[in-house]
Amino acid sequence: MPAYQLHIYEQQEEREALEQKICEQVDACTEVNGTIRTMVKKFLIEEGITDISEMGVALRIRYEEYLERNETVHAPITCLRGFDRIFLHQMKEEMQTLAGRRNYTTEYRDQWICLTYYPEIEIAESFLTSKDGKELLWDFTLECPKSLKMQIFTVLKEVIHTYKGRYRKEKLLALQRLYQFCMKHQVADIETMTLAKEQQFEQELSEHFRGEKKSAVFGILRMSRKILFLQAPEIHWNANVWFLERFHFSRERMNPSKPVEWVSFKEVTNLENQKILQKYLRYLFGITDLSISTIRIKLLELRTFLVHFNGEEKPIYEVEAEKIQRYLESIQRQDTREKTANGRIFMILQFYNFLVVKGYLKKIPFRHEYYLQKEMHGHNDRSVPERIYTEILSKLAEFPEHLRLMFLHLWCTGIRGSEVCTLTGGDYEEKNGDYWLKVYQVKMKT
Repeated sequence: MPAYQLHIYEQQEEREALEQKICEQVDACTEVNGTIRTMVKKFLIEEGITDISEMGVALRIRYEEYLERNETVHAPITCLRGFDRIFLHQMKEEMQTLAGRRNYTTEYRDQWICLTYYPEIEIAESFLTSKDGKELLWDFTLECPKSLKMQIFTVLKEVIHTYKGRYRKEKLLALQRLYQFCMKHQVADIETMTLAKEQQFEQELSEHFRGEKKSAVFGILRMSRKILFLQAPEIHWNANVWFLERFHFSRERMNPSKPVEWVSFKEVTNLENQKILQKYLRYLFGITDLSISTIRIKLLELRTFLVHFNGEEKPIYEVEAEKIQRYLESIQRQDTREKTANGRIFMILQFYNFLVVKGYLKKIPFRHEYYLQKEMHGHNDRSVPERIYTEILSKLAEFPEHLRLMFLHLWCTGIRGSEVCTLTGGDYEEKNGDYWLKVYQVKMKT
């Protein structure tokens, strides 16, 4: 046999051996229908794949296109799921070895990701039931800031580990919309996205989602911000929204019946003013011992004050004194109680004291005394007449147990209804057969 013919013969034998190897590897996945396995084998051979380990997201995308071109395929999604199951079968075997486990990681990489190939087998298999697979493919090779892609990836991981079923799919589709929006409108950081961009994003969502899905997708931006803020190695003080769970405040500063979960700065569109307000809140959180609800009231007042000057190009410490004074005069003219108006003036005064201490100003540009109003103190009698509570006590046995206990706490201690609802077993102690409420040292008879 001539040498060139021998070479061709050897090449053919080698190719047939590789094709046989691919067929054996695919046939090892017996949970996939034989017809679907045959189609996958044909595709792999046509693509020149020599080992099943070469399967990946890029090949999956080409296979999906191949199925769409093939008019004889009546259920492309079923065939695609077969392809995914074959890949997962191979991945399971590879992950039995240390070298194989190193090939599959949940760390970020600039590459395509298919959730049916997620390195945690249980999670990957849960995506095989997706009806249309719209939420499965994620492209992290796109031309956009790497910081944005890593943020999306962080949120993606949290969503797939936290949610399940239809709700998870809706969250993933909404996250895809957020990813596309940020790329289109050049948003490099989700945590510092401006209010204008946020409103634009919500408008686009409202045009695409209706009905039940609306509630799930409209929270995707806040959820993403929360995940990124809580999981960051260091606190992102420049974030537009702070989630207070990160700060671990003492119990005495929190109101468990009405906790403050987050605070927002995005309404202040002058970036320098926003930065100053963030610094002031850091001071209130870290240096003072004020309750968080009180700090939130101060924040809302100062945010309203700074929002009034959003149209100014200058930061607040450079705004003319006349404009500040006109704002304070407007507080006087509002239809509010004198005590409320005076409280607002003092909150602004405290903020300006902070600016002076930090060196933004040499002196306060107004005399707050000019804007204070005389307070008319009045007594609000909120006590319950004896006749009423005596009648309630006489009929207390007819009430359900939880209402009886709530009333006794209110009557004996005078605490608010919301505070009663937050009491736990640790708030009581037993002394000589009687139970005492620790905080108030009031005896609750058994």
